[in-house]
Amino acid sequence: MKLTIPKYLKGFPRNYYGNKARLMNHIFAVIPKHAKVFIDLFGGAMVTGYSAKRMLGVKVITNDILRYSYLKGKVFIANNGTLLSDEDLKMLCAPNARKGISARKLYGHIFGKKNATFIDNWTANIPKLSDPIKRDIAVLIPIICTNKHFRFAATHFSSNEMPTGGMQLWEVDLQEDVIRYAKEILPKLVCDNGKDNEVYNQDSVELLNKVKGDVLYVDSPYVCRGSRYEDNYSFWDDISKVLTNKADEIGNRYDGKCVTIPYTDFTTRASSLLGFTEILKRAKHIPLVIFSYNTTSDIAVEEIANIANVYGRTVTTQSIKYHRPITNKANNRDTNEVLIVCSNDPNYKPTFYNPEPEPPTVPTKAPHGTKEWAKSNINCCQGCSNDCQYCYAKSFAIRFDRSTPKSWKNIQIRKEVLSKKFNKRSGTIMFPTSHDIVPENVDACIKVLKSILSTGNKVLIVSKPNFKCIKKLCSELKEYRKQILFRFTIGSANNKTLKYWEPGAPSFQERLNALKYAHKQGFKTSLSCEPMLDGNIHEVIRKCRPFVTDSIWLGLANKLRQALSINVPGDKKIQKRATELIELQDDDFVQKLYKTYKNDSLIKWKDSLKKRLGLEQPTERGLDV
Repeated sequence: MKLTIPKYLKGFPRNYYGNKARLMNHIFAVIPKHAKVFIDLFGGAMVTGYSAKRMLGVKVITNDILRYSYLKGKVFIANNGTLLSDEDLKMLCAPNARKGISARKLYGHIFGKKNATFIDNWTANIPKLSDPIKRDIAVLIPIICTNKHFRFAATHFSSNEMPTGGMQLWEVDLQEDVIRYAKEILPKLVCDNGKDNEVYNQDSVELLNKVKGDVLYVDSPYVCRGSRYEDNYSFWDDISKVLTNKADEIGNRYDGKCVTIPYTDFTTRASSLLGFTEILKRAKHIPLVIFSYNTTSDIAVEEIANIANVYGRTVTTQSIKYHRPITNKANNRDTNEVLIVCSNDPNYKPTFYNPEPEPPTVPTKAPHGTKEWAKSNINCCQGCSNDCQYCYAKSFAIRFDRSTPKSWKNIQIRKEVLSKKFNKRSGTIMFPTSHDIVPENVDACIKVLKSILSTGNKVLIVSKPNFKCIKKLCSELKEYRKQILFRFTIGSANNKTLKYWEPGAPSFQERLNALKYAHKQGFKTSLSCEPMLDGNIHEVIRKCRPFVTDSIWLGLANKLRQALSINVPGDKKIQKRATELIELQDDDFVQKLYKTYKNDSLIKWKDSLKKRLGLEQPTERGLDV
């Protein structure tokens, strides 16, 4: 059964680990129609509380210990109609010399000068709003618009002070995002359900002594890896402090520690069981309690049910197959989300949501990067002596503390890969993707390649070719010639340009000679001009095409400034050079390029150009088209 996200949540900020957007139909199905007050004890993403407000017509009481979640609750649940006017937005964006600790000082390396300056002006102007709800909105929207650019909202920092759960925002126009959200998206989300909804920032257990309702929904953290929400989301709480002129309350902004009110801990087995006992003890006045819990936790569903039985509740459960991030010891994504329905009425029988299973659908998301060329990939090293400035693998390793900008060029051979036996796989295997084949590792690469090829696999060998290495590969792998396609990367015919962007890689002439040699030895050959490093890729194509048997791929530099900010942090000259390259390869450049080569059977277009040109993109991995 496919779990879908309701359409009314389009635009709602759901980038929050554990949100229940796909389970709304299941949760709401067990709520009696006569219910008037719905209590969401652990608001988190505020998806459940907002959905109850919008879809059930009940009064909603929600709560969370995090400032970010509390803000979302005030704006989307307690707020029944207040928005920011055009005059408000104009005032908020106006220049204003900010006093105190600035976003530019704290997070300028992440936001970039332009965005950090915008945040500082915006922050300085927020107190001019007389309406407290408008002030809450003004604080929340920049956080939402920053958050949407992070792949994972759970954010920590690597040793170079960059967020591991996200990215830097130099290429984003945050002011444009904020204005658009305030004018186009927020008005569609803010709604009036005619109720005096309540939002709290208190300990969940203590709150039960103060509130009354018909339904209590409990979606506490699970006892598993990654359950400390207050630390995982500390960055967003810190940003809220910046926007409320409380940046001086931020201690170490990189330590992943969040300062909150005192609260009952639900992240260990012992404390969670005590917490559930207290919840059920203090919720005697609430007829229906619904726990949402996952089998990934170290606490079994039966244990929660037993506690409910002790307090005289009848328990019914529904188990729903649920795909979630890996947080359990078994490293299993496919778990079960269980609704534990605990009623004071011994005769209560909930109606569970059980739709007809839908037929399987074929994913339509277009593959990108290496997935355009191959169904799978294999690497045998960490680090690369080419030390390319724009290297995505380098930036990825640095972000996740597996390398540093200086140590990346020191190659570490992964011995466990050398001894591995590879089975026959479907589709082409790309080797390598995160390092190159260089004199320091060529023997290791040949050993791995023989292991891959010996079982009949087809391999795409991608390299900025070192002539001696290619000569050795051709000699050692000649018996597998029919299974191999070489793809040599050449982004410019200008040696100065190559040396600047790819300081440790071979010259243009050496790469051309390697291409000629592989071609002469009877191997299938192709070319990758991604990224194109200047505006004269025609020279590369002209000189190389006589020795290409398969294809010449053209592509742009992907997320160039982002990678450079991680690989060569603080280097303003290279950022300027990147901006010049991006501006050079504008829409006019792309259109002229396409006009020149659209009927050339050798030329293929990488996903970065297909998007710009509006060309059809494949929906299957590894088609190499």
